[in-house]
Amino acid sequence: MAGKKQSSQNKRIGSDSTKSRILEWLGGSLISYLLDQVDFEKLVQMILIAFKERKSLISIPELYLKDFPLTLEQAIDNLSQNGLQVMTSEMQLFEAEPQYRFCFDGQVVATSPKARQKVKPGEQVIVKYITTPVIEESKRLYEEAEARKTEKEAERKEKLNSVKTCATDCVHKIIHHKSDTKIDITEGEYVNGIERKECDLQ
Repeated sequence: MAGKKQSSQNKRIGSDSTKSRILEWLGGSLISYLLDQVDFEKLVQMILIAFKERKSLISIPELYLKDFPLTLEQAIDNLSQNGLQVMTSEMQLFEAEPQYRFCFDGQVVATSPKARQKVKPGEQVIVKYITTPVIEESKRLYEEAEARKTEKEAERKEKLNSVKTCATDCVHKIIHHKSDTKIDITEGEYVNGIERKECDLQ
């Protein structure tokens, strides 16, 4: 009888409904503990402040799109109207690249922070712009690279033609050699009753 009571108690404790009630009690206890430890007024204030700061952030505008290039003056006006500070930076000669050969003097080519990044109002944005010497150097680098490509292509074609010429000459020699070959058979001596003949290839 006692065994039956024990087994029925085990079934009740192990049932899903009993487990869920225990978990609910534990969860409620944990929440109650956290509620006692946390100052909700301060937490709400922190959340509101963070939300306001996030809402007030400014996205850096696109100032150096390939299809819509802007001058340095236009970039400064744009950033100033958005409540941002501007510092200009002139591109140096060693930064020249073939990709800048089509730029114009004073064109904006980069910003720091980059476009679309979020910054606080009044934050400083560095605007990099290109000048004529850098543009000319970029053109020179492009022409130099193109000349190297042309030279390599010419060398490749020359080697290919050389291989073709060599192959053609070899074929002609083989054909010519076969057509000029003659077989002369002369009477020779008899050895063991069999006539030996000599063949000369010329």
